[in-house]
Amino acid sequence: MRRLLPILTLLFFASNLAAAERTITISSAEELRSLGNIKAGSEVVWRNGDYADVVITINALGTAKKPIIFRAESDGGVRFTGLSRLRIKGKYIVVKGFWWQNPTIEKGVVVSFDKHSSYSRLVECAITGFDCEMRPNCNVKWVSIWGYRNRVERCSLLDKRDLGQNLIVRIEKGDRAPEATISQCLFTRPHSMLNEKGNRINGQCSLRIGTSNISLQSAKCVVESCYFEHCNGEGEIISNKSCDNIYRNNLFVECEGALTLRHGNNAQVLNNIFLGNGARLSGGVRIIGEDHLVKGNYFSGLRGKTYCAIHLMQGQEESPLWGYMQVKRATISDNIFVDNHCCISVGGDKYKICTLPVIETTIENNTITACEDDYSIVYQGANHDIRWRNNTICGGRQVGVSLPEKRSLPKQPNIDRIVRQIRDNAGVKFINCNKN
Repeated sequence: MRRLLPILTLLFFASNLAAAERTITISSAEELRSLGNIKAGSEVVWRNGDYADVVITINALGTAKKPIIFRAESDGGVRFTGLSRLRIKGKYIVVKGFWWQNPTIEKGVVVSFDKHSSYSRLVECAITGFDCEMRPNCNVKWVSIWGYRNRVERCSLLDKRDLGQNLIVRIEKGDRAPEATISQCLFTRPHSMLNEKGNRINGQCSLRIGTSNISLQSAKCVVESCYFEHCNGEGEIISNKSCDNIYRNNLFVECEGALTLRHGNNAQVLNNIFLGNGARLSGGVRIIGEDHLVKGNYFSGLRGKTYCAIHLMQGQEESPLWGYMQVKRATISDNIFVDNHCCISVGGDKYKICTLPVIETTIENNTITACEDDYSIVYQGANHDIRWRNNTICGGRQVGVSLPEKRSLPKQPNIDRIVRQIRDNAGVKFINCNKN
């Protein structure tokens, strides 16, 4: 018996390990619930097919080495319609390969990470509204991220036709920074809903991090290598409403709006590409608040008369959290501007309440190439405190300043390879999207 005991013990643990790391095939929310406590390392596979009005909660605890995989039988082979929605609740859960087509819920969220979720991932999933009617009375978030260190990767969120964001990161007062990551995702929103005056209705931005009331809290989120195409819902393609977020290596093509640092401080906008291709409302980056860094970006063909490639707004005295905080200590450096209606704009805002100047700000090492009838720099309104250093300016009109210009055109970088790389690697592959 003494010699048999180690062998029996080994067999016991081996059988438990096998049970913990099994593959389970299901085709309904009832079958998922019947599984009870899903062991770390398990893989739950949903059979291919079309499923209407399915409400799913995946509630489990995986580990870093043994995550729980919840996936479609084949990528894009499971299509949810109608009132279908998913809630991710737990740790180290990976959801992969599902497709929500034309959601019809009127409020709430299609896919949500629970408030207590962490280290979980939504991977290579799609939500599309191609065949929906416009729904101005519905307010739906397609993806909502609560919790800590959750990720959305290589997902496609396409053609949203109601109010609410394609994706939102949520924070409550006093929460720790969520540190969410949104990577290699594809966003489109070509249609916008208008009010009775013909203006675009607020609440149609493609991505938002935070809200006004908690905007001075740290979020530490990263949005990287994403592709935003025809995101035309409102003036804010991305609405930053929290602190310490990073937006890097993203591609914006023919979007009618701007990446807007609306509330919060210390955002970094790094190495992004903005291609307007002459779109009538195309813009770049709008800056409000303190300690922002906008560096290494490429702006071309942004022809919107309302949105400049980079615009630093004037501030509001004693601004509430939902107002316009004064721009302080911004750094605008090493950016390239080519053929934009307006390259860099400071102040001159239409809001009468915005009277505070931009202060302690540096604009340096930028390269500006502009046509004769366009604006290289517009500097107006309050008496701004800006250090202009080592900027290369060729062509265009200057308003409010007279900086040195060069007569010969500077050499332009070839960005085609970078554009193709971001475009081709963003989103799912099971939808035949137009990425031209």
